[in-house]
Amino acid sequence: MKRVKEQHRSDFVCLLAGDGPLREQIQQQIKDDRLSDVVKIIGFQTDIYPYIKMADLIVLTSEKEGVPRIIMEAMAFSKPVVATDVLGTRELVVDGETGVLVKYKNVEQLASSIHVMLSDERKRKEFGNNGRRRIEESFTEEIVVERIVNMYQQLWQVKKTEASI
Repeated sequence: MKRVKEQHRSDFVCLLAGDGPLREQIQQQIKDDRLSDVVKIIGFQTDIYPYIKMADLIVLTSEKEGVPRIIMEAMAFSKPVVATDVLGTRELVVDGETGVLVKYKNVEQLASSIHVMLSDERKRKEFGNNGRRRIEESFTEEIVVERIVNMYQQLWQVKKTEASI
């Protein structure tokens, strides 16, 4: 956010959701970097949907993810995504179609991607609509459950075959 503010724009507000052992360190970093006017910590939220609805963009900078639920929720709300290109996230986000994937720890690429997305309303809408369509076509609860059931059935067949050998 410091790079975005210094190099690109200062007309944004970043809400940090979540909580954990690094909260005090992050609060101090926000203060040290003079970002208190644009970065707000909202902590753990039991209902994140109002925040997703008002957002122009959802950003996830994880080192690793299983199934990044916040990305699925953002895409279901037709929100574009900027996220790190890590396992889990890249299963959901199609780079250049539903959002932007950036290399993990590449601060310059992350700041630039956030700036581009905030500056281009047409692209945000296009990526958001594409993300919604991707969720509807590939990641509804029914589709995901069907995939899991099929996977267990395949594993069961392998186990039965191995047991009969």
